[in-house]
Amino acid sequence: MTLKPVEKKIWDMIAPDIEAMDLRLVRVQLSGSEFKSLLQIMIEPLECTAQNRVSVHVDECASVSRTVSVILDVEDPISTAYELEVSSTGVERPLVLKEDFDMYKGDRIKTALVEAVDGRKTFFGILEGLDGDTITVTEEGKGDKISFDYTNVHKAQVALSKEQFANLMKPLTEKGNK
Repeated sequence: MTLKPVEKKIWDMIAPDIEAMDLRLVRVQLSGSEFKSLLQIMIEPLECTAQNRVSVHVDECASVSRTVSVILDVEDPISTAYELEVSSTGVERPLVLKEDFDMYKGDRIKTALVEAVDGRKTFFGILEGLDGDTITVTEEGKGDKISFDYTNVHKAQVALSKEQFANLMKPLTEKGNK
């Protein structure tokens, strides 16, 4: 998963300020047309781990948005009009950096590849981790281990099972029934 040069430039510009706010930059994604773009910044608390998923508050997103806006206004790395969107990772967090594939080892993930492996580009399974540049996933339902290069990943994210999602939602549904 390679960042576009402008995304890498933005990442390098804003990451230190975001870390100073006790937050981790998870994703910088610029999409859109030559006339108007969308810049998506995704953040999470520094103390967030696969075992301790801590969420970002709306106030933190607003603070990051103000800080990033100032930096981008001064540095002006985007040549078109753009909209800035700052958000938390959500429960199905994207896996972007190599370190993410170690941090979320043992979690169920969905991966979309650039080039097919074993005739397929999409895999669901348990993330076994990263060894050098090689990611290994134990395929759901089959138990087969599939390995592919980090640079072949188009998109990857934590993918909750229906049971995990139901357990996550249980406190909200119980609260609504009282």
